Amino acid sequence: MLCHLSLNKRYPCLSAQEIKALSESIGCDIIEDGETYVLSCRSCDELGRVALAHPLEVKRMARATLPARGTITMDSLIARALVNIARVGPLKRVLEPFVGTGAIAHEAERLGAYVVGLDIDLRSLRLATKNTSADLIQADARLPPLRRAFDAAVGDAPYGRMSIAEVEIKKLLYTVLEQLSELVRGYVVVALPIYFDVPYVPSCLMYVHGGLYRAIAIVPQSGGGPS
Repeated sequence: MLCHLSLNKRYPCLSAQEIKALSESIGCDIIEDGETYVLSCRSCDELGRVALAHPLEVKRMARATLPARGTITMDSLIARALVNIARVGPLKRVLEPFVGTGAIAHEAERLGAYVVGLDIDLRSLRLATKNTSADLIQADARLPPLRRAFDAAVGDAPYGRMSIAEVEIKKLLYTVLEQLSELVRGYVVVALPIYFDVPYVPSCLMYVHGGLYRAIAIVPQSGGGPS
C-alpha cells in the first residue's frame, strides 16, 4: 500500500527525520521524497502517530494534554517527534536524562514504552508524577545510577540561563552524552542549546520562540544496551 506524508514547512528537517525513522520502525520503504514522501507500507494506519508531517491517508493521533505544565515544558508535538525519531515503540526501554515535567516521557508511554526519567530538580519531578507513570529518579544525569539496559534515550537539555545546573552547560552536556553512549544501544535524540556543537552528528535546527533556537542532535549508538 502506498502512503503519503507531507513535510511540515515550519520544521522540514525534523519532519523528514521523523518520516525516515517511522518508515524504519514500522517496516515501510521510502519510494519518493521531497516536500511529499511516498512510502510503501503494509498499512498506512501506524503513520497516524507522526507528529510533524501531515499524513494524507490516516487520522492523526490525538495531541496530548498534560495535567501539569511548567514554564519550559516541551510542546507535546515536538516531544512526540523526538520520541519517533528515537525509534521508540511498544515495550522499548527509554531513558529520559532531563525528564523535567515529563512531556517526553508521556509521549513515549503513549507509544507503549517503559520510561525511566532522571532529574536533579525535585520540584520538576513532583510535576512529572502528574504527567507520567515513568520510574522517576532524582539524580544527576552525569552520574546515572543505572545499568546498560536502554533501547533509546530522549531528552531536552538545560537551557543555560534558565537552567539550575551548577557547572558550565557545555561540559555538563558532553559528560551526559558520554554517559548515554554507555547506557543505550539504539538512538540518543537530544534537544541542545544552539551553541552546543557535536561534531559529525546529524542535527536539525528547531525554532522555539523569539530569538531562541534549539539543535536536535540524533546520535545512533552501536554499544551499550542490555547486559
